[in-house]
Amino acid sequence: DIITVKKAVLAKTPRSQGWRIAASVFDEDRNAVPEAVCWISRQQTATKPRTYPRENRIKELPGTWLYGGRFFPAFGHFLCETLSRLWALDHIDEPIEGVLFFPVYNEHKESAAQLFGQLAEIMDPAINYKICDEFYRVDKLIIPPQGSGVGRLLLSSPEMREYITTHLKRDFKLTGHDKIYISRTGQFDKIGRGFLGEKRLEELLEAEGYFIFHPQDHSWEDQMRHYQSATHILGPDGSPFHMVNFTGRADLNVGVIQ
Repeated sequence: DIITVKKAVLAKTPRSQGWRIAASVFDEDRNAVPEAVCWISRQQTATKPRTYPRENRIKELPGTWLYGGRFFPAFGHFLCETLSRLWALDHIDEPIEGVLFFPVYNEHKESAAQLFGQLAEIMDPAINYKICDEFYRVDKLIIPPQGSGVGRLLLSSPEMREYITTHLKRDFKLTGHDKIYISRTGQFDKIGRGFLGEKRLEELLEAEGYFIFHPQDHSWEDQMRHYQSATHILGPDGSPFHMVNFTGRADLNVGVIQ
């Protein structure tokens, strides 16, 4: 149920950052709009309420905008949560200025430009976004329900699944690699964890014809090109599989090592 709020005010507490931020959307009567609450899971909210901001601190933002929820710069959270309301772009019949997001972290300009730029490599059309790191009042704010998330929300709504599979680019040049192993061995220094024997496992899989793939070394376009080219994808549990999931291919054989 998509709703429209006139003269909506978007307010995030400037010092609030992290997995749960103090951020609210208010209507023209200064009432908090519950449909704008963001969710981490079916029971846990990702936004907590705050008070209405002082009037002299609110900036006017003309036009009609779509509410996107939180901008979360971590790779998997970006795919699962930041994009979770974009499905509504296919269900509104009026022009909009763009999509508004609350930042999860205050340092966001570089990461937002990078992530939305990478998203444009694999999906059409590009998203015109704005990060609300100040208090804004918009003429009209379109607020759709959150269509995906983490935990059980990873299943996503039918509208969200349709949006991804409809707008995902599919004209990538095939790689010729039918079997792919998504490796974590190149990230030990970054993520600080791996699992025992992975390098030996890679040797055995290479002998079976698997291509050892390190996604952190590839653009999003190249990652999607590899995943769309494959018949079999195997790898340890981790965020790269969120992008594998975006292929929407029921014929793809996927194995996840816990």
